[in-house]
Amino acid sequence: MKSMLQSRLFRQQFLVLALLTIFFFAFMVAGIYFRTQSSIETREMEIAGFYRDAVLLSIQDWLAERESDIAWLASILESDAERAGTPLAPEAHARFRTLLETKSAFSDLILLDTEGRVLFGRSGPSTRSIGLADRDYFRAARDGRSFVSEAFRNRLTGRYAFAVSRPLRYRGEIRAVLAGTVLLSDLIQIVEHMGLGSLGTIYMTDVDRNLVADSAAEASQPAPDAAEEVPALDTFAARQAAARRTGAGKYEGRSGQTVVGAYGWVERLNLGLVVELQSDRALLPITRLLEFFAEFAAGLVVIQLLLAYALSARLVRPIRALAAAADTPEGQEYPQVRVPRTNTELDSLVEAFNRMAKSIREREGWLKESAARDSLTGLYNHAKIEEFLEFEMRRHKRDKRPLCFVMMDIDHFKSVNDTFGHQAGDTVLRETAHLLLRSGREGDIVGRYGGEEFSVILDAQTPEDAAAYCERIRKAVEETAYVHEGTDIRVTMSLGYACAPASTLGTFELIRAADKALYAAKQAGRNRVVAAPL
Repeated sequence: MKSMLQSRLFRQQFLVLALLTIFFFAFMVAGIYFRTQSSIETREMEIAGFYRDAVLLSIQDWLAERESDIAWLASILESDAERAGTPLAPEAHARFRTLLETKSAFSDLILLDTEGRVLFGRSGPSTRSIGLADRDYFRAARDGRSFVSEAFRNRLTGRYAFAVSRPLRYRGEIRAVLAGTVLLSDLIQIVEHMGLGSLGTIYMTDVDRNLVADSAAEASQPAPDAAEEVPALDTFAARQAAARRTGAGKYEGRSGQTVVGAYGWVERLNLGLVVELQSDRALLPITRLLEFFAEFAAGLVVIQLLLAYALSARLVRPIRALAAAADTPEGQEYPQVRVPRTNTELDSLVEAFNRMAKSIREREGWLKESAARDSLTGLYNHAKIEEFLEFEMRRHKRDKRPLCFVMMDIDHFKSVNDTFGHQAGDTVLRETAHLLLRSGREGDIVGRYGGEEFSVILDAQTPEDAAAYCERIRKAVEETAYVHEGTDIRVTMSLGYACAPASTLGTFELIRAADKALYAAKQAGRNRVVAAPL
């Protein structure tokens, strides 16, 4: 970056693009601000009204689900009664517990007789005489109607609740009433999934503007005493909601701060609903939109800077890459230069350098490979075999597998040279090398260890595999007729092998063990296979 700033062309491009971007940013932000300022208050009301309508719709859907739950439970209880042949289902409280475990919205379920007396609750048959004949949900269900009650205050807990009821029929006659109660404090929590908690609160009031449910109330807050007075609200929205009106406004909220509120009426519960948004949060979507445009403009500045940098670096990058490649330390391979095309003469220079580097790499690779091979047989030489063995030792130690190494020697090879000549001996060595390559597996590494000695790093799983391989090679050599200038030459081979876990022996210990086994094969009469005693 420092080198780019020293370029006058780069500085000119950068300043022009930066000034244009800053001007565009300022013009865009100013235009958006002045255009939206006049409609901010209207937008606040729309947001509050949207949340109010969404909450009202959620409440209606939620009430319908609770009616469906009670209807389902009533059908189950009626079926139980029919099967039992009694007007009332036995063990109704067990059905209650099942529903309460799966439908946590209900705070309680009760079964009443046609006189309004509680027969069963969630814990079993009622042990107290509780009469609810005056409740509207009882009277409606006794008259044969499914019913959602208005909000009422529980006589025992003091909490506001409402009930969903349904008649239970036995052989066509109403014999009982099933009712489920729901706390309004639980009902109001159904709006939590709307993400309103960070914007404001929702509360419900009755016609006297008493606060009956509040989404901001703590779940652990103790229930008010049944005789305790519930505070009446005197906010603009509470008064409008209690008057059964629908609308929105900006006013001083319960906390004394300016809020935007939308209000409406929940007809089925006979309650007013108020959605209050904090004024500083009501325009969060607009604020985020402005922030987006600001970030977008800032992003344009960054893009322009990057473009200015890229234009200059486009020509500098190939030159620097060529210089770095040409400065490769002695003894290392020249890397291939990979840079984006510039559609200039630099592309031809890069291609010429890459051709030269490739030619050097290929020549050096050929020299390395030639240095690792035996010139007569083409097999790996002594040094390369030991290098491979070191590598295989580490790999087998990591994989926790045994490693097998074979040493083999052509018996009485000197007599072949003395009888048929050194060229015949070379033929035997070359053909033996080809035989070893043909007889091995893909993972075997074959080498000429020196003179008439060969070695193999076996890809064997067990010592038995190594023994079978050695015997196969011994027999193949014994049965092969080496032809030199029309003369058949017969030889035999002695083999010694060592197999051991890579963690127990080092490279040279394994070679020494295989060499001793080969020596033992020679001493035992040649033309045989001997395993190292490990």
